[in-house]
Amino acid sequence: MQGKHLTQKERFYIEKRRGEGVNQATIARELELPRSTISRELRRNTDPTFVSVAGTPPVIAFAMLP
Repeated sequence: MQGKHLTQKERFYIEKRRGEGVNQATIARELELPRSTISRELRRNTDPTFVSVAGTPPVIAFAMLP
């Protein structure tokens, strides 16, 4: 699915699931997206000052990646 932009809903879902400690591969399967899309989204478009719904800052969640 080349050239597809993530929707706000997908971005929120990624952030929420990472805050819950779910790994990138699982999120990619759930959204039917390539793992690289999830990785890039977290690397490029995550505000380090944002605290997710689950209460975990994305920077900490990103550091927990396998």
